[in-house]
Amino acid sequence: GFIEYSGTPPADAEFEDPIYDYPRSSGQSITGGYVHREAPLSQLFGAYIFGGYASGNIWALRYNGTVPAEAELLANSPGVAGFGMNPATGDILFANLNEGSVRRVAYNSTQTGTPIPTLLSASIRMPRRLNVYAPATAFLTTSR
Repeated sequence: GFIEYSGTPPADAEFEDPIYDYPRSSGQSITGGYVHREAPLSQLFGAYIFGGYASGNIWALRYNGTVPAEAELLANSPGVAGFGMNPATGDILFANLNEGSVRRVAYNSTQTGTPIPTLLSASIRMPRRLNVYAPATAFLTTSR
């Protein structure tokens, strides 16, 4: 925690660096969550789901043990006070203290932005005829 990392720690103290941190502009407190391992929302399988009470941000943190962790912002609901799982369905649940409610994290299939092309040729501009591009003579070398 912060207290152990500030000031002068005891001489025999051993610390392990956190796998993820974020600036105060992203949140002021962490509401711990759990690692999602259920069938619903298979896109989040193995991710640590957590949130920020004040900011309302709800994240999925992925970490494979070697690569720095990456967090994906899932939703926003200020007042996140705790996480859980519905044992009957496997749904991710969170308590919202500001609303006095328990809410379910649900997949939103609404697309935003430009869809990713299914073919590479649709994502970059390729000349239709490659033979029209010949190397400039200034770069050609000949041997005698």
